[in-house]
Amino acid sequence: MIHVSLESGDTALKLLLHICSDESGPIYSHRFDLVIADYLRKNLHSISVSGEEFEPIYITKITNTTRRQISPLLKCTNQLGIPEYSNEQLDTIIRRILNILRDLRDVVELGMGYWAPAPIRFIDITNTPNALVIGSLPTYNLNTLFSPIIKVAGFARFVDKLSLIEANHQHPILWQQFDNWIGDIPSDLISWTRQIMKSANEQMHQSAANYENIEVYCPWAKNKLQYYRWLVYEDFKTINIPTTDLILFRSKSVPRTFWFGKFSSTALEAEACVPNYIVRRLLYGLDLLYNNEVEAAWTGNTITFNNWLPPEELRLLTAVGMECSTEIGRLPLKYYIQPEWKSIVVDKLQCLGVNN
Repeated sequence: MIHVSLESGDTALKLLLHICSDESGPIYSHRFDLVIADYLRKNLHSISVSGEEFEPIYITKITNTTRRQISPLLKCTNQLGIPEYSNEQLDTIIRRILNILRDLRDVVELGMGYWAPAPIRFIDITNTPNALVIGSLPTYNLNTLFSPIIKVAGFARFVDKLSLIEANHQHPILWQQFDNWIGDIPSDLISWTRQIMKSANEQMHQSAANYENIEVYCPWAKNKLQYYRWLVYEDFKTINIPTTDLILFRSKSVPRTFWFGKFSSTALEAEACVPNYIVRRLLYGLDLLYNNEVEAAWTGNTITFNNWLPPEELRLLTAVGMECSTEIGRLPLKYYIQPEWKSIVVDKLQCLGVNN
């Protein structure tokens, strides 16, 4: 990365924006986020590796080092349409981007506040000429080490797979399958959902739910927002239930717990726990079972979601798209997707049952 002084901030910022981001899409503060992401990669790699020794890095060292390096650039951001963040705002942004890099698997959260770099892997994507590049080296170093031109998608980098034939063979090219990197995205969501319900049915036990503290998911509800398909138990009791299948319940209180229940006309008779990490995908599967799937809307290369996504689909969108939501991380979520990645995004959303 470039050493930046107060005097050289303007020139350095323009150069870093050019190196770290793709200028073909809309100009958002997202491009400055990519600069911060590269500083985080650089710091995690350089601070943690000393000779042959490896040492995990504590979170405050990462954020303090990165803020100190970024601060001289803030004097020049306004003229490029990027806010001049305060130190407190910058700390929040740095931690948010560090979490994004963790979710992309560029970096590893070890627990207890400690972090580590992840090795460079090339993610092989079937039926596309490109491979994603995942790991903790900054973009400039990737170009230097592997020779092919490294391009930027969203927060991920990518390369033409054929160009790797002429890569610098002093540095091994490690491949990782796309499905292994992104996580489990069932190709048949209805079958997956029925299997989850079948397993729950086999683990039923007598219910001890407090009816004053539960909500019920009604996938048959007309509202297209999953948020409003959750009904408090008192309201749920007053409607005609168009199903004899298991029904998904959750606690009102946070942190939430989820379970499937068998419901009679008078009471919740039996229940079985549902792991929290599958719930977002399960909602989409239940929607499909009732032919009441939710929607996402494309406007050119920008897609808008009014419902939360499972972590696997969100990982893909963050890798190849720029979030341009009115408020980052809040619904409705909006992502600008580069044209060469649009088909794979559409394909994976179809597996989720989203109309787009």
